[in-house]
Amino acid sequence: YRPNALSPLPLVHLSLALKLMGEEARAKAALDDAVARGYGYQVDDGYWGQWLGDYGSRVRDRALAYALLLRHKVQHDKRENLLFDLAEDFGRRNYYSTQERLALFLAVQSAGAAKDDSWKTAVTVGAKAEPWAGNGVGQQSFELAQLKSGIVLKNEGSAALFVDITAQGYPTKAPPPSNDRISVDRAMFTTDGRPVTARQFTTGEMFIVRLRVKASQQIKDGLVVDRIPAGFEIENLNLSQGPKAGEFTVDGVNIAQANANERIVHTEYRDDRFVAAAQLGSPLDMFYLVRVVTPGRYVVPATFAEDMYRAEVRGVGKAEGEITVVDKK
Repeated sequence: YRPNALSPLPLVHLSLALKLMGEEARAKAALDDAVARGYGYQVDDGYWGQWLGDYGSRVRDRALAYALLLRHKVQHDKRENLLFDLAEDFGRRNYYSTQERLALFLAVQSAGAAKDDSWKTAVTVGAKAEPWAGNGVGQQSFELAQLKSGIVLKNEGSAALFVDITAQGYPTKAPPPSNDRISVDRAMFTTDGRPVTARQFTTGEMFIVRLRVKASQQIKDGLVVDRIPAGFEIENLNLSQGPKAGEFTVDGVNIAQANANERIVHTEYRDDRFVAAAQLGSPLDMFYLVRVVTPGRYVVPATFAEDMYRAEVRGVGKAEGEITVVDKK
């Protein structure tokens, strides 16, 4: 951690290490400092003041600190404040990284830790109730029709029961554009560099897609995802026996040279999307080619970009509606 950065977690580690060494007074001093600390740089610059660049976050560090204190049975009159701080964060967040989810799980697990991890419940779906019991973690899946009829889970044991609910499905409407933190713009061009405005395409045609991404602040680990319509497929020029990227130019920019930008760390040409890991900040252009392959009517999904380790730092491009693909005559 940098000297001007704040986080309770390193001091909790230090306090526990001193405690295990028998240095009770120094351990208490370190813990007193830990529970009084906030998180982030000692500046007030909105979204970005909390980022320490260590793949962690305020949520992760506070949750891990709380889990460690419970695991080692360390008492402190301000220990529970970490939970109140976490609860305050939940009102401002919509996305959580893998590390944050794991830390929150450990915190909850530590709070409800017991020698006997058995549980007993009753699940009522509609008018039908069935017992459901086990040890440790249990999982059940429900169909949409069951959800509509109503599901009730009743804890029939004596210990606290923690429930995690995950819903999977497909949205009926495209997400609204969002560009206050990261802006994403997608444009399509013919292979000779002319902008494409048509909404009908013919099988066999090939086009250049340009993604222009800009962030309000430097993002070291950015992820850009552009999902292509079902009637198109990506032409990986690195593997193609046909044209090469160096043969194409858009607005005076050679696409091979643009894709060689050192800020673009990694690219993948998948079946249904183009994915790039890149350092985001000032405008960055990246290109790929698509070929029209299957007739039909398709929806063009919006492009999005995010910080890999701060999933709430993201941007969503403008949805382009429907397109039509017809067979070549």
